[in-house]
Amino acid sequence: MKKLFYPILIIAVTFSIFSCKPDTDKSGSNISESTSELKFEEKTLLKTYRNCDPQNENCTYIQIKYSLISQGQHQEIINSTITDNIISVGDPGKKSAEKLTIEEVADKFINEYENFLNNNKDYDLGWMTEIQGKPEFSNTKIICYSISNVYFLGGAHPNSNLTYLNFERKNGKLIYIPDIFSPGFEDKLNAAINSEFRKSKNLTPEDNLIDKAGLFHNEISYNNNFAVLREGIRFYYNPYEIAPYAAGTFEVTVPYELIEDIIPDDSPINF
Repeated sequence: MKKLFYPILIIAVTFSIFSCKPDTDKSGSNISESTSELKFEEKTLLKTYRNCDPQNENCTYIQIKYSLISQGQHQEIINSTITDNIISVGDPGKKSAEKLTIEEVADKFINEYENFLNNNKDYDLGWMTEIQGKPEFSNTKIICYSISNVYFLGGAHPNSNLTYLNFERKNGKLIYIPDIFSPGFEDKLNAAINSEFRKSKNLTPEDNLIDKAGLFHNEISYNNNFAVLREGIRFYYNPYEIAPYAAGTFEVTVPYELIEDIIPDDSPINF
């Protein structure tokens, strides 16, 4: 199993600060620096089982790399949402109402592996999870943020997951699909997604997506895992979501010009 990260530390927390440069809107005009100034602080937490080397095939470790806003409007509510989502990714089986910290999630991962070993004396594989949270795009109106996770817990193969979060900068709230489009948008949006997906796979409108693309159904529809980007809206489909694991992941980016008639003037992404 290939390891994806390189630090060899038991616990490491590092900080680096970078700024989102003045962005451009869809017309290409510069957005003023005074209104688009946004800074993130990157943090890294790495914990290993018995000081093992993460580059070792059987090392059990958890690494969480994520960025939080260090300067920007509504940073507290946005950072809280980001942190909560990272914790949920790191501790998906949480049963108690107690809210863990990111550090406690890492400790729990190592402890659960140790408990598993105590009950399975002959087990000799390592576990790993690598979580990364980072900004993907921002302008004066929105921030798009991604949280990815690659993990192996002793099954047949590693698994992965990627989730996008989109925030309104004016209030720090998450943006959902109904917030973006006019009522009755569904057919128009799905038609655009199907068209762009077929184009990306060099498929004709008549080609069957089950046979030609390996999907579960002969259509692809919008989901709630989307990224608001400069070039359009990207819809991302994780393993098993619309196709078997062997088919991998899928993404479709729909250019704004294909769906501009279902984006109202008051849409949070109408920039």
